[in-house]
Amino acid sequence: MKVKSYKRQAEEAEELSNVNLSKFRKIQHELEEAEERADIAESQVNKLRVKSREFHSKKIGEEEPQKHCLNQKVHSSPMTEKKRERKRKQTRGREEEGEREKERERTRDREREKVKRRKKRREKRGREKERKEEREKQEREKQD
Repeated sequence: MKVKSYKRQAEEAEELSNVNLSKFRKIQHELEEAEERADIAESQVNKLRVKSREFHSKKIGEEEPQKHCLNQKVHSSPMTEKKRERKRKQTRGREEEGEREKERERTRDREREKVKRRKKRREKRGREKERKEEREKQEREKQD
């Protein structure tokens, strides 16, 4: 009689553990999806920040020559001034492009780091899952 009672209790406990395990896996899957969505959203925000910086730097770059020209004394012919202004714009453009490239590299580095962290978390979860399943298997074998 006690043996039947123990068997029934063991079966009920096993059913309950299976239900809990399936809930855990479902929630874990949802968590991974949410993390991926968060990473995507974060990368989109970073891209928008870069674009915003580029836009504002261009806007500032456009305003400076006007101020500069208003305060500057004319010592040479108009053609020479045009050449100087063109040279300034080219130099400024190269500097801005260099800054944009540096920002792109930093963004790529951050993205790579996120991918590495995500991969490590998944590997860790996989190892934990394997250990847990192994422990459950050993417990079931002990009960049998």
